[in-house]
Amino acid sequence: MNPPTLPPSSFVGELKRRRVPRVALVYLAASFATIEASDVVFPRLGLPDWTVTLVLALALVGFPVAIGLAWAFDFSGGAVERTPKLGDGVGGGASSWIGGRTITATVAFAILGMGLGAGWLIRPLGLRSGGSGGSTARSGVYKIAVLPLRNANIADPDNAALALGIHDDLLTRLSRVAAFRVISRTSVMEYAATDRGTIPEIASELGADVVLEGSVQRAGSAVRINMQLIDGRTDEHLWAETFTRPYSLEELFAIQTEIADQVARALETTLTPEEASAIAERPTSDTTAYRLWSEARQLSWSGDPTEEELRGAIVRLERAVELDPGYAQAWAALAIDHALLRWFFFDRSPGRVEMSRRAAETARSLAPGLAESHIAMGEYYYHGRLDYPPAVDAYERALQIDPSSSDALVGLAAVRRRQGRMVEAYEVFERALQLDPRNPVTMSMLAETALLLRRWDQHRALWGQAVEIAPERQRIHTLMAWHLSVVGASPSDVASHLAVIRRLRGEAWVEEATVAWNFGDAEGLLAASSSVAGPMVLDVQFELVPVSLWRGGAHRAVGQDQEAERAYKEAVEILETYLENQPEDARAWTSLGIARAGLGDRSGALEAANHGVQLLPYEREAWRGAYRMLDLTVVHAMLGDVDEAMAIVDRFVRLPAGDSFSPWRLRQHLLLPPLREDPRFEPLMEVAERPIG
Repeated sequence: MNPPTLPPSSFVGELKRRRVPRVALVYLAASFATIEASDVVFPRLGLPDWTVTLVLALALVGFPVAIGLAWAFDFSGGAVERTPKLGDGVGGGASSWIGGRTITATVAFAILGMGLGAGWLIRPLGLRSGGSGGSTARSGVYKIAVLPLRNANIADPDNAALALGIHDDLLTRLSRVAAFRVISRTSVMEYAATDRGTIPEIASELGADVVLEGSVQRAGSAVRINMQLIDGRTDEHLWAETFTRPYSLEELFAIQTEIADQVARALETTLTPEEASAIAERPTSDTTAYRLWSEARQLSWSGDPTEEELRGAIVRLERAVELDPGYAQAWAALAIDHALLRWFFFDRSPGRVEMSRRAAETARSLAPGLAESHIAMGEYYYHGRLDYPPAVDAYERALQIDPSSSDALVGLAAVRRRQGRMVEAYEVFERALQLDPRNPVTMSMLAETALLLRRWDQHRALWGQAVEIAPERQRIHTLMAWHLSVVGASPSDVASHLAVIRRLRGEAWVEEATVAWNFGDAEGLLAASSSVAGPMVLDVQFELVPVSLWRGGAHRAVGQDQEAERAYKEAVEILETYLENQPEDARAWTSLGIARAGLGDRSGALEAANHGVQLLPYEREAWRGAYRMLDLTVVHAMLGDVDEAMAIVDRFVRLPAGDSFSPWRLRQHLLLPPLREDPRFEPLMEVAERPIG
């Protein structure tokens, strides 16, 4: 005999008795709050986009489970009990089937919810239909690699410049769509070669969902641009079109807008009115200004520009904004290059900082919705003034506008590093590499941060990747040689990198002398610097060291006291003359302290070294500030103040200062024998070897 059917009114009453509606409302409210919070918080933590989708999927999975549990169990009274049936003295004997099949119903609800949640989660992780029958997408956000446009008229150098300018502008326009994460320019530029590999291979190397490629050809008064969007996994064409128009700046911008719009359509992405307006913007109406901006980008946006490149870029940008005072992108680039000219010690004048400020504020007033305007403000505050809170605000504002901006991420990470927040800096650099995976400079910055955190294995692995990406880049080998010499490597490990530097540049005496100093090799340092004529100075952002200062330490180490005194006197003269014109340079003051200590001038040495520390304390700038503290440690050791020196070492081996206070560097330093003889020294080196975070 079949059990009686429960009347609808009784079923609704039973739902209320078992508190099912109440549980459903509370669950939905809590789920909504959790999803909203994760959507805001997860990106700030550097978590990938799919984690928000995962929270949503889990909420869907949990809903029927919560309903089933509410039906089956009573959670009141501080205990969990099975809900009594209607016939158990709570209202009559109807519906005995409810209790008999409760467990089955609960399991069915759970299985259904899990299926729905899994379907929701898997759908965006898989591939969905594209505009041309192809497919791609992950969690509703597409990673797009825009390859350098091929120059279809190789004989015309102006056509090559045109292709580069269009490529840069396409990157900017596509990055303004919230559903797109655009792989950065540096990482895609290596694929300009004709033998660049297949689209799936490129997409895999860059971590891209889709690849946009094409060619540009200008013929007389017309321009032809061929573009195609390709699924990075299947190599299927999602969209393709040829644009043939009269050659003018207005037409070029119109074509780029159409391309961005068509890519969005092909990927089934609906543009908001704000996004549609942003990709349709015309940055300038002056063809010459546009060309000058493009040329300046090629010069200064390499990650490690030379002084000549920066000054050349500034000349072009100043002319561009003279031709078009409303050109916000050019103003932003000008502000950045002025700040970098100061940061790399090419021009430390206050006027240079003021030029950066004026240009950045002009860019921001002209285009507050342009990410580059806020990056420019960040660079001014960071590189121009070491004023970190407003720099962080500026970079974060840029990321709100353009989440694809690896430049903003690198700036934010670099500021966090200077603030001493090294773990956070490491995580943000990792996020930047997701958008710029083939950038050896960003890779090296991540490696440097691993070194600061004393993560020795990660450090060496990352440098290996940087060398693999840029095997012919001299700066990478220079940095690699320096880093290996302070992390316990052997001279033979460094030799191959010195050989590459000699091959690329013709000589490598600076690197050879630096490595010898780090290894505590006095004779090697004297040999490496023997060919140097005149008062040479090693001038990098962390140290300003006359070669004669190093020679003084090397001569003293091998017992050549007269030669050591002559070298130290020369170093003092060089540094005192320099400080007459640059009295705020903390590097020169602490080096002067070491040189005076080498001459036995106690009061002069301590005065100079302490003044350098006061100019750039660790609390203001953690990375370079630690170098000033290392110099003060050396001064104390040279003067016999072992307790004072050991107190500094005791503090800094516990901090993320793994390059300046590397245990291997301290064990080998030519000027620290008094510390190594102290019984407290080696236990502290064991502390210094431990990774942080």
